[in-house]
Amino acid sequence: MLKVLIVDDEMLVRVGMKSLISWENHGFEIIGDAGDGEKALEIMDKQLPDIVLTDILMPNMNGLELIGRVKKRSEHIRVVVLSSHSDYDYVREAMKLGADDYILKASVKPTELLSLLQELAESIHQEHKLIMNRLESTTDSKSGTLEDRTQSYLRLLCESELTDEQFADYYNRLHWEEASGSQMALLLRNHPMDAFNKDQDQLLKSLTYLAEQQLSPLGRIDSVRYKNNELAIFLLNMDLHREPLIEEHVQDLIIAAKRFLNITISAGRSRLFQGIGGLLTAFIEAKEASKYSFYQDTGGNYGYQSDYFSRRSTTGFPYAIKIGVDLEQTIQRCDTDKLDQWLSGLFMDLQTKRYEISIVLDIYMDVYHQLKTIGNGLELDWSAIDTTHSPLFEQVLHLETLQDMEIRVRQLATSLIEASERKRKGTYREEIHYLIDYMQQHYASNITLSSAAKLVNMSESYISHLFKKETDISFIEFLTTVRMNKAAEYLHSTHLPSYLIAEKVGYDNINYFGRAFKKVMGVSPSEYREHGAKTFQ
Repeated sequence: MLKVLIVDDEMLVRVGMKSLISWENHGFEIIGDAGDGEKALEIMDKQLPDIVLTDILMPNMNGLELIGRVKKRSEHIRVVVLSSHSDYDYVREAMKLGADDYILKASVKPTELLSLLQELAESIHQEHKLIMNRLESTTDSKSGTLEDRTQSYLRLLCESELTDEQFADYYNRLHWEEASGSQMALLLRNHPMDAFNKDQDQLLKSLTYLAEQQLSPLGRIDSVRYKNNELAIFLLNMDLHREPLIEEHVQDLIIAAKRFLNITISAGRSRLFQGIGGLLTAFIEAKEASKYSFYQDTGGNYGYQSDYFSRRSTTGFPYAIKIGVDLEQTIQRCDTDKLDQWLSGLFMDLQTKRYEISIVLDIYMDVYHQLKTIGNGLELDWSAIDTTHSPLFEQVLHLETLQDMEIRVRQLATSLIEASERKRKGTYREEIHYLIDYMQQHYASNITLSSAAKLVNMSESYISHLFKKETDISFIEFLTTVRMNKAAEYLHSTHLPSYLIAEKVGYDNINYFGRAFKKVMGVSPSEYREHGAKTFQ
């Protein structure tokens, strides 16, 4: 039977879908239903569906984000959007993300739903048939040596979506020795990602030989190149008394690769499984564990943890710029301290929350596009800021760790601020530039429009008009924003009471300070300290 997952935030819709047709009589099994995308992914952790029926507008994780996550997990899962009449734009976006079809959930008839499901079932069966044909040819005893067939089969295992039962069946056809003891999988990831391309065949052979030398005491070793920079290793029939030594042997392999081949590898280790049927799951776990180097470090030895990536959705993600920091104004005003605070908070939050890597890379692309948009708005030459001159997707591919991402974002943001400052000095009148620098340094002083006018030897009315003309913001608004940004820094980095912070940024009246802070930052000082501090730390 084909497995179906139903996702909709309305319980009546979920109940209605489950009762609309006789699912099992037509070859379908409902493996669960969920009220949002996050709960759907939790169900998928336990059992992958063949078909997902999902709403779009849902809390926590909406349908569009869920579709993206589902397709990244498996391109073979079919997705049907449960649409309303007003959802056309969303449906179009869902189709771009890989949704296969849609139905109007309010008016769908049993015959329509069944017809759609049967079409999807036929395409799934055809796809499975192609995989089975490849498996048949792979395991045919006439198609090369056992070693060749083993390599082809393991590659198919890594790249296709077999079930554990299919793997066990075709394992027997390879005439390998009977499975006993424990089985597990490793995925070795080479850093940098293009290192194998230097002399890929020889380097891969050398790494394979090292792996066999270091790991063969554990049991039978079979390996296959998975991707350009990855080697999948399957440890079969391991002696029970050797299991406590697995981590030590893998660590020895990492050290040997560095010593003899001068390459840095990270290793992802699956859990142990009894019997050959769990080896496919073991490979999936090893692949997941190998990703932990993104948050920790390259060259590590990582065992699979089911809850390592603790957040699947960016719902509640605090760095939408609107809480505490306006990135565009920060760059326009060349406030490097504020930029550093925001970036430090962003990457501290990412490190702490450990979002799935695909989400983090999406955040990188969002920040990149935002910085580029700011640069274009300031009429700056982006090619002089992003000096890599490489497509964004290539940049993303080379972000192997969160630290790589932070370095890259800081480089872009710093270059943007430097370019903005050069332009500001070249475009602002000297008097305006002087006043901006003065406010940045003397924000705690009693600065008024009158005192500012005297500093540059102009009338109050003229300096007010000129300041607004050149900065697109009034003198008082600019000064207030400078002071509130400094106040936010005090709230974040100190335990000073609000009334003392108010005095430090030039306010004698705590109530007036509180109103001004909320107007600029969107939250009160106490709310900022309570919520903002948690996200910045």
